Amino acid sequence: MKPRLVLAVTAVGSLAAISASAQTTSVFATRVRDTTFANGMRAVIARTPPVPARPPRAFIGLYLRYGVFAAARPELAHLVEHVTANNAPLTVNYTMPPNVTAYGSNAMTRADFMSFWRTVDPALLPVMIPNRANRVAGVRDDSAIFVREVGRVAAETERRIARIATNGPSASDVLPNAFFGPRIEPSALLDSIRSFDRATVFAQIERNVRPDNAVLVIAGDVDIDATLAEVVKHLPTYRSRGKTPSVRGPSFVPYRGPVVVHDARVTGARVGIGFEAPSRIGDDYLAYLILDQFLIGGRQPDSDTAQVTRSLDSPLGRRLVAALGAQGIGDGVSYETDPPPLSIASASYLAAYFDMPRAMPSDSIAAITNREVTSALTTDLTDAAIADAKRQLIAFHERWLLSPTLLALADHLAAFVLIDNQPARINRLASEINAVRHDRVRRLARWYQGRGHVRLAIVLPRERAP
Repeated sequence: MKPRLVLAVTAVGSLAAISASAQTTSVFATRVRDTTFANGMRAVIARTPPVPARPPRAFIGLYLRYGVFAAARPELAHLVEHVTANNAPLTVNYTMPPNVTAYGSNAMTRADFMSFWRTVDPALLPVMIPNRANRVAGVRDDSAIFVREVGRVAAETERRIARIATNGPSASDVLPNAFFGPRIEPSALLDSIRSFDRATVFAQIERNVRPDNAVLVIAGDVDIDATLAEVVKHLPTYRSRGKTPSVRGPSFVPYRGPVVVHDARVTGARVGIGFEAPSRIGDDYLAYLILDQFLIGGRQPDSDTAQVTRSLDSPLGRRLVAALGAQGIGDGVSYETDPPPLSIASASYLAAYFDMPRAMPSDSIAAITNREVTSALTTDLTDAAIADAKRQLIAFHERWLLSPTLLALADHLAAFVLIDNQPARINRLASEINAVRHDRVRRLARWYQGRGHVRLAIVLPRERAP
């Protein structure tokens, strides 16, 4: 049967200046093509503005919606990603040339989806399209690869165990307990990973790795029409296997106060502040990102987009330094590997982590931290501060989304397909941020003064017996 193209939508992205003063135009894709095939699979192709003095490159990635399976069973989701990525597709109708140069490549488990991507010379797209996309038709079941990948996933958990054994837990290790309740200890998680059998893993591959659950994202220095012609050779040929069932992810537990951990390897105090995310679909989400930028600043033009720094010279940072002697402040995010906030539909939070040189009672730390957060969200939240946070947030996205691998751009494109069904939103992002009303930002700031919307984790030295 001849493949049938059921829908093709093209949007040309362009933006007016986001503000009269900045006169900035944030066009992340000069053209976006969104195509859905009869089997439910989608392809989004985006041409990016040229970057001087950079060789042409194209990102290609297969994104698979997990529902919120990854959030519910992260250890199983991680193993599914490894096994899917490292087994060959059942259909190999291409010849991979030797010594392919990749500007970046990885398989990733995210909060709501997994991805298999590579950034290459655009001339390789005719080969890379089936190399990425064919997995939705099934992957081989190689027992040796399964054993190897169990070992690799287990080794990542072992490294985390070794880090905690050497340095004690960080606040980022503990803060999830404040939102989701007691988590599986790393040692038990390791046992769980090693106990999974092939049947369990391949049942999840069959459940999630299928055309109706997938979007192929191609972005960069690409010819839209020529690339779509290559896509059409493959994506419509994959047999539909029905609608992928969703899995309900974990929700936040009722807040019962700060989670406090004592550990003999810790000196001073390690503190994490978590800010609950409003609904990703709601109008408050961009206000939430603006508040995060306002509170802990950073992400300045001189910071590498892979190693983003946040700043103590920020409204919350300055208050924490004065009140608690805070040293360093960060968000715990790896901007090259962690999912962008806009790609997370399941329950989530943004965080601020800092250290204190000297410990004090946990009740005192909590009371002072909550007081300074409230003061920053009221006294310091001026119109000028909100406008400055918007400007900083837009400027950061302008650098981040067009960083060399194009991963951040592709993650956002995939999210705007899988969550919003609007991939062309990529070119509205800056104008949407700029359009957020200041009273909406203040309303969200007041919401954070309600119980449980801001949660704390505190790590202190182990108390000695008298």
